[in-house]
Amino acid sequence: MEALIIAFSMYSRIPMPNVEWNEKNTKSVMLFLPLVGSVLGILSVGLLLAARRLAIGELPTALLFVALYIFYTGGIHLDGFADTADARHSYLGKEKRRRILADPHIGAFGVIRLFLFFVLAIAGVLLVLEKMPEGRLLNFAFIIPVSARMLVSFAVAYLPAARKEGLYYTFSGERNGIPLKAAAIVEMLILSVLALYELGWIGAGILIYYIIIYFFAKRFSMEDFGGMSGDLSGWLLCVAELGALYAGIAAGFAGLR
Repeated sequence: MEALIIAFSMYSRIPMPNVEWNEKNTKSVMLFLPLVGSVLGILSVGLLLAARRLAIGELPTALLFVALYIFYTGGIHLDGFADTADARHSYLGKEKRRRILADPHIGAFGVIRLFLFFVLAIAGVLLVLEKMPEGRLLNFAFIIPVSARMLVSFAVAYLPAARKEGLYYTFSGERNGIPLKAAAIVEMLILSVLALYELGWIGAGILIYYIIIYFFAKRFSMEDFGGMSGDLSGWLLCVAELGALYAGIAAGFAGLR
């Protein structure tokens, strides 16, 4: 229960009681990350149903959809996304890049990438509202935040940390061992079944994209930073959600169901 509270207090703005962190209750925090996403998925479905009932139009719906993601998470993952953009485009050594990740200030590349991210996110939601088959839309809205967090949970379990300290290492499989890694595999199997059953070919496209982005994150995190970190995990979540959005769009354009 304490691990669940830590997960929601860290990665959502839902009020939670204070919990003192210790070695035991931080071992399984990442396993509850998809549950954090499931609440966001339920809110997303509710937003789409309310927008349809009120007939507010696709552009306001898309803007509200993106705003919901930011409000619910408090922007914590976007912070990692921006920091990663600044660090990667500094073209410095691994140690200096890690220092940029730790810097609380945002640089020019972070601002530019955030702007592009929001443009693509809003455009993506508009296209999904237009092209996604009606019978798939609500399932799609629920599965995206859940599945992206399952991917991040799996990455934290299996990708090595850049440093043997910090938030990523505290939650990682490198520190917490086989139980976390085994549970992460079970979560990914559940994700695969859920995506394929509820979304068909759209779900298959999302899974293929997740496999590609996982190995890309593995390669660039080692080459550019010497391993993963909390900021890189935030980057991974952002590109997982955005990419899954466009995987759904591609399947819609292809006429797949």
